[in-house]
Amino acid sequence: MFFKFSVNDKTPRLFKNNILELLSRTPPAAVVIVYLPVVIWLLWYSIVKDGVGVWQTALLFALGAPAWSFAEYWLHRTVMHWVPDKSWGARMHFWVHGIHHDWPHDPYRLVMPPAISLSLFFIFLGLFWVLFGKYAWAFQAGFTSGYIIYDLSHYFFHHAKPKLNWLKSLQRHHLQHHFNPKYDDIHYSITVPIWDRLFGTLEPVDTESKNKET
Repeated sequence: MFFKFSVNDKTPRLFKNNILELLSRTPPAAVVIVYLPVVIWLLWYSIVKDGVGVWQTALLFALGAPAWSFAEYWLHRTVMHWVPDKSWGARMHFWVHGIHHDWPHDPYRLVMPPAISLSLFFIFLGLFWVLFGKYAWAFQAGFTSGYIIYDLSHYFFHHAKPKLNWLKSLQRHHLQHHFNPKYDDIHYSITVPIWDRLFGTLEPVDTESKNKET
């Protein structure tokens, strides 16, 4: 058999078809291998081909990275946790994100498969091109770097034991979303929890107090 997959209680087999099963598994190193050269190319294109100054490119890059953190929050809250009220809604949610909640420590399904992340890459690149024109390349480079940090951080929080307090805090913030029922519908941010604070998804709602008030 050409393909051999490890299958255990943390890494289930999802597809009978070997190609589909292979595409559903993404090691974290793939994120760096695929996207680091892309980031370098985007910066080169901004400076060399489109003539955007080095300092302007650096500024746009610096703005793009935190912009990803908002996209990360927004996608997690509105897309990944969306369950359409249709017969196919639960199944769609499972394939989009539910699988990660069912097997949260699966080492091969913690980062986005390239087929999905590349689709998002071109969607956002097109959006930024419409908005910023030639300045989109550098902004996209920062945005993509933010994505790299997000995906590697996500893997880290599920598999590592951080020693730095701020990393422990970020890890706790995310793992509460997985393992504490009070946080099922909050704590959508992974790398920058300020978005949870700004949009009211930082602390669980006290339903008992709400019921007493009503």
